[in-house]
Amino acid sequence: MRVFGFVFVLMLISGSFRPFAEDYILLGPKTFSVKGSTSIGKYDCDYKLDTKDTLYLNQKIGINYKIPVKKFGCGNFLLTGDFRKTLKEKQYPWVFITVSDVRKEGQLYRYNLRLDLAGKVKHMKNLKLRSEKGGLKGEIELKFSDFDLEAPNKLGGAIKVKEEISLLIDLKTL
Repeated sequence: MRVFGFVFVLMLISGSFRPFAEDYILLGPKTFSVKGSTSIGKYDCDYKLDTKDTLYLNQKIGINYKIPVKKFGCGNFLLTGDFRKTLKEKQYPWVFITVSDVRKEGQLYRYNLRLDLAGKVKHMKNLKLRSEKGGLKGEIELKFSDFDLEAPNKLGGAIKVKEEISLLIDLKTL
């Protein structure tokens, strides 16, 4: 037993023993945002989730998020209502996001994402999360048409929502 203890202490001192903290990241609050623009300005619809999770590195397993469309907020009730209608909230009340296969590459993290939105599933591989003070952030460029959705128009087409949108993922670390 003494020999094992001695070897363990030598490994700690020499640096050949790495704590398990490199195998996972503890996550706190998360924000999922959809950003886009119209012919008259920009919009930003957010969903904030205040839960704690463990994000395992270098493993195929991931974290699943079930997000109620009705909880996205866009800053005012008109934008929020239009956003929910565009995502077909009544027919598809949930957005499902899975972050998996996270691995560190230098200052970045690479990961895979499964996005189930309005009844359509999109798989994206080898995306980037930037390590920033207090968390991990990523941005994914999408289009409404990727999910068979139509960008809405208002006032007889005078106000047009652009086809391109961004999904921003902000994962705070503990």
